[in-house]
Amino acid sequence: MAAGPFGTTVFAGASGWVDRLNNRRRDMEGLMNQALPTAGECRVAVLLFDQDLKVAHKKTATDSGPLWWQRVNSQADRDALYLVATQHLREWVFLGQTTREYAAHPSTGDVVQYSNTRNFALQRAAHDDVWTIALVAHARSCFEYMDRHRFCSKCGVPSTVKQGGHEIKCGADECGLSCFPRSDPVVIMLAVDPATDRVLLGRQAAWPPGLHSALAGFMEHGEAAEEAVARELFEESGVRVDLCRYHSSQPWPFPYSLMLGFMARATSTDILVDQHELETAAWYTRDEVRAALAAGSHPGADPLTAAAPAGGSDPAPTLRLPPKGTIAHELCQTFVAADPICKF
Repeated sequence: MAAGPFGTTVFAGASGWVDRLNNRRRDMEGLMNQALPTAGECRVAVLLFDQDLKVAHKKTATDSGPLWWQRVNSQADRDALYLVATQHLREWVFLGQTTREYAAHPSTGDVVQYSNTRNFALQRAAHDDVWTIALVAHARSCFEYMDRHRFCSKCGVPSTVKQGGHEIKCGADECGLSCFPRSDPVVIMLAVDPATDRVLLGRQAAWPPGLHSALAGFMEHGEAAEEAVARELFEESGVRVDLCRYHSSQPWPFPYSLMLGFMARATSTDILVDQHELETAAWYTRDEVRAALAAGSHPGADPLTAAAPAGGSDPAPTLRLPPKGTIAHELCQTFVAADPICKF
């Protein structure tokens, strides 16, 4: 995947490709008027999701890209929009949800389909489509947050949307609680055994045959990221670490997580798997990881959502790794390259 201004993982780099208009979102009416100066002049592109948060796109990508844009033709259309950002080409970009399943674009005739956001993003990663992926991630997370906060968590009154979907405010004046879309921090890490130059990888029973990945887990309240790395590794695999180094981050909009990548130095190698979290875990050499990266993932498929074998068993002897564009893939690439970050 082509490097964006701030990284190479899928979903990363939105701020380098679009202007989020964070300092102007409080005046949504003014922004709307600027984007829609008259009813007859529409310079707005609307990115649509359906009620299941599947993204609308053309079945076959054209010169204008894979996304399916709907023009704003009425006040009702305008009232249903939430501002996302303007892109670097100075096109206005909004996002909206629809209850209508379009089979074809009403103006161009392009065949339209709705796809799982993760599958769509991983497929677009193969085309180095950084901007599209980043925009879809931003939009999906906003919708997910709005859908989960339709009522005030303090008093139960229906909420209203402010700042183009970036503030959810209680509809009761006497309460007035405001909530802002958040990102849930998740640590994801490779434990490195410096004595044998191997890394620890694990797999869940629901994953397709052979697929292993870096271990990961949510941070807890009052916990530093480095502490979460050590705790999650020990809880899931029984492996102890005494030092970790930050690698990179990746937004993961399912629903709105932020993956924080680390390399960690192992001080033990005996494995005791928590069967509630993992099916198995094992140490792998640099050559084994290199071969798995070279083999790649199943073409045209998202290996993280592929069907698992019956009974959850893993008969495949071949090691498979997460696809290009994921932070787990990037961590494995770093290890194979013998980067100084993983030399302890």
